Amino acid sequence: MSEHFKITHSVLDNNWVGAACAQYYDLEANLYCELLHRGMNDVYMLRTSSTQYAVRAWRANWRTMDDVAYELEYLDFLRDSGIGVAPAIRTKDGRHYFTVEAPEGPRALAVFEWAPGRKFSENMDEDVAISLGQIMADIHDVSVNFEPTKMRRTNHVSVIEENLPLVQRMVSDRPGEAEFYSNVVVPFVEAFEQVDLQAVPMGACHGDFHLYNVHIASDGNIIFLDFDNAGWDYYLSDVMSFVWINEYCGQLPVYAQRFVEGYESKRPFSDAERAHIPLFMLAMELRQIAESVRHVNTVGHALLRFQDLDWFARSIRRHAEEAGIV
Repeated sequence: MSEHFKITHSVLDNNWVGAACAQYYDLEANLYCELLHRGMNDVYMLRTSSTQYAVRAWRANWRTMDDVAYELEYLDFLRDSGIGVAPAIRTKDGRHYFTVEAPEGPRALAVFEWAPGRKFSENMDEDVAISLGQIMADIHDVSVNFEPTKMRRTNHVSVIEENLPLVQRMVSDRPGEAEFYSNVVVPFVEAFEQVDLQAVPMGACHGDFHLYNVHIASDGNIIFLDFDNAGWDYYLSDVMSFVWINEYCGQLPVYAQRFVEGYESKRPFSDAERAHIPLFMLAMELRQIAESVRHVNTVGHALLRFQDLDWFARSIRRHAEEAGIV
């Protein structure tokens, strides 16, 4: 007797994805579709005789359909505000996305404009890093006028608190680390919940900006990518996301420094923001390991691909000390 297994994350057939896109979108004939990347979401390349697109298939039970709509509305808004992004094109009946029923549940699919060029990570440059910071400041400035159909808020504290037991279970074979994470998370939550919303401003944010989420075209045009984590958050979180990932990936600190320089050339930090930089660096780090452990049995250790648990323990301790947490 054969067994029936629960499906966590299916792979949609590339030819089927191409055929579905041809059904829902006004595209040229002779479509070619190819799976490019599997991760938290799956990305396909869709090519016609004259145009190339990116197709994202959101993972089931990862984002709500309201979350998907928020991201795609935000991309439209940023494009209309003059920010370089790759928005989703509309279906024949004017929708941002369509849904399919996968074995594990409903999945949203959208077709995006193709972003030419190469990732910033493939050609690091100090002057470009300054430009990236300036564009991030522009995003925060224009986003005060963004009015989504439904609000989407990020919550670093809940993500970290809810997944602390999973982190502790993963490190249960490492003497003292389960207690260590508890001793960091508890005072971190207390400190983060005391952040003054008036002194450390919030607004619509990218949510996960770093050196891999931006393309630089051959003509120097800059395209910001992957707004899957977009939502109402502290502006400082957006800046520290780039700074922390730069450190996590082992890049030279100068690129993060130039990014911050560019940002502050247009939107200088308040005194309160500057004072909270260590706390927000710690927030980025704790969120990264919490999200990685939460999804380890869906995408494996891909989210921990740059560093191991030894590195996280050392780095979290250092950032916690800098934030006055331990």
